[in-house]
Amino acid sequence: MAARIGGQADGIIRVIRELARYSASHSDTDLVIFDPNAEAFKVVDSRWSADLVEGGVIVDLPYFSTDPKKRRRAGNFKRWLSHPRRETFLALDRFRLMPGWLGQAVARFQLFLMSENYREDFIEPDGGRRRFISVSDASPMRMSLADRDVLVLCGSDWPAMYHFLKTRDRATAGKVVVLCYDIIPILFPQYFLPETARQFSLCFNEIFRVADIVIFTSEVVRQDVLTYCKDQKLALRNTRVVPLGSITSRIGVELPTKLPVGLERDRYILFVSTIEPRKGHEMLLSVWKRLLQAPACQETRFNLVFVGRKGWLVDELLDRFESEPCVGVSLHILTNIDDRALAQLYANAAFCVYPSVYEGFGLPIVESFRHGKAVLASTGGAIPEVVAGMSPCLDPLNEDLWFDTILNWIENPELRKPYEAAIRARGERSWSEMGKEFFDAIDTV
Repeated sequence: MAARIGGQADGIIRVIRELARYSASHSDTDLVIFDPNAEAFKVVDSRWSADLVEGGVIVDLPYFSTDPKKRRRAGNFKRWLSHPRRETFLALDRFRLMPGWLGQAVARFQLFLMSENYREDFIEPDGGRRRFISVSDASPMRMSLADRDVLVLCGSDWPAMYHFLKTRDRATAGKVVVLCYDIIPILFPQYFLPETARQFSLCFNEIFRVADIVIFTSEVVRQDVLTYCKDQKLALRNTRVVPLGSITSRIGVELPTKLPVGLERDRYILFVSTIEPRKGHEMLLSVWKRLLQAPACQETRFNLVFVGRKGWLVDELLDRFESEPCVGVSLHILTNIDDRALAQLYANAAFCVYPSVYEGFGLPIVESFRHGKAVLASTGGAIPEVVAGMSPCLDPLNEDLWFDTILNWIENPELRKPYEAAIRARGERSWSEMGKEFFDAIDTV
């Protein structure tokens, strides 16, 4: 999964990259990617390992289906049908590298195809093009598991994991560790495309049945899975809980000197999350429209900032954003934000919000804490476990409660002070700590 995405990392991609960084410097490991055409894992060539981890290279990986009939169909028709602009862009990228007028013409046409989401993947912050390589260049050698080897699956390419676990010979194929972030498509299928929810259930039924170790990011997720496995009559072998870390000090202290236009220090609320139905953007939009009528918001010139990529099933919401007069004036939607710019937004926010209906962890919460910012969080899933009393947790479906609490925090900044003091006193959990605990858990089992 991470090999397909370049540039700024968020969510699962960030976790994959951080674990890869830790393993590269602390253990004897190889990076592997799943090649759907070969139906096998392949070892990443050492020339590309560092660039892949940092998001500086994208691998031209086709998507893998759990349906053998679909795998036998010619080409990747479904991929072209569902993402025609992206697939055209990728196909043309090979010609862009050709010398002369043809390469220049292709490069100009690609700019026409470029959407904001694709710009995040293919364009470096300095405007240069990110490297794009074939699967054979990235990983020419098939992986062969020896008895004492351990394969760690920590991505979100569920069909590939399913296929590998379904066909592997457990008697001779070493051990397999799976990092499970959540089972949200099983618990809340209404927030996903039907095929996505179906594939997730199919894949994780197999994963829970045969994985040697399953590591969870929270105790809530572990309990959700234990309950689900009991209902499905699946027996987990070994489980561990390893919480995630927060943005590391690699960002450094040098930050951009200016905030985006319209934002002032301590006069905006920050919400960092992929834009998808479960996260609560629509509820916050309704709350914000009400808050704009409050004298406190008008007098203080407060703004609301959404930071995150477009997800799925949000076309209607995005259309609504475009029709709302407050969007672009007091409500700002920012995409393609790198770590340095995101750190600047965190550092200068008055406070953060995270109204998700359910989370298996909630990485933006600990990143907010890392910057000393209190968070109005929700009661969904593992969020109270992650918050650990250092910020209020509100019912994500209670719009009136969110309106009242946000207004109180704007009118009375001192209400945030006790939470900020508790956050500073606790300190942050680094990705190195998470990496050590993760691999120690594997060694222990």
